[in-house]
Amino acid sequence: MKHYRKIIILLFAGAAVILINNKVELPKFKATANQDISASSLNADASLIKNTATIKFNPEPPENLNLQSALIKDLESNSYYLRMKTHQQWPMASLTKLLTSVIALEKIEPSKKVNNLVKRMMVYSDNEAADQLAEAYGRQEFLSAMQEKVEQLGMKNTSIFDESGLSFLNQSTVEDLEKLVVYITKKHPKIFQFSRESEIVVNNNRRKNINKFAGQPDFLGGKTGYTDEAHGNLITLFEFNGHPVMIIVLGTADRHERFNQTNILRKWISKFYN
Repeated sequence: MKHYRKIIILLFAGAAVILINNKVELPKFKATANQDISASSLNADASLIKNTATIKFNPEPPENLNLQSALIKDLESNSYYLRMKTHQQWPMASLTKLLTSVIALEKIEPSKKVNNLVKRMMVYSDNEAADQLAEAYGRQEFLSAMQEKVEQLGMKNTSIFDESGLSFLNQSTVEDLEKLVVYITKKHPKIFQFSRESEIVVNNNRRKNINKFAGQPDFLGGKTGYTDEAHGNLITLFEFNGHPVMIIVLGTADRHERFNQTNILRKWISKFYN
């Protein structure tokens, strides 16, 4: 009997050694049906992210989101906090005017008038300003330049058919729009600087910024978009502890909800930097 007890003890000891030497790693994140990646990194390794020692990771996005697709990215560390239906195409509406602004600044001779037209698009999404810029360069040539820029930036799921965004055929994805935003922050930062102004004067009339975040100290810029087909779209850049963070939401219920949904994500992301 003692002989059998020794054998059993040896078997348990051997099993314990095997378990110690072969650690089983559990998944760090729980995937959800409506998102690709729900935290800053699949590795969840804070050491991979520069200057973000205070960030706390929470893989679960807010439950009360009501939109078609979304993306949140720290532009300094290149870390994603949310990637939701990133390849789903959706009407751009006036987000198109970000691309229109880029082409205007790159193709039309610099002038105060060009800057003012770009500012009008960024502050109150003026369709007439977009039309004037396209006409100044040549409408077909301007549209071709927009399409070429889309190809140059690798925006493979984006189609452009007009300069204002009124066309339902102007479609993109949050992944493609991310590429455009990053390009603007590097090459044409004044586009977003224009969008921060609370109001501008046009023909002796004051025009208020239609972006509700304009004028807030942590707001770094953005662009609104709305049509009956697109519903509410919004791109915003906020500063969190010195980090520029991009939030893109597409297909919210209406004009007001695009700001509400962005605010939900803004509050959610803020705790990562506390």
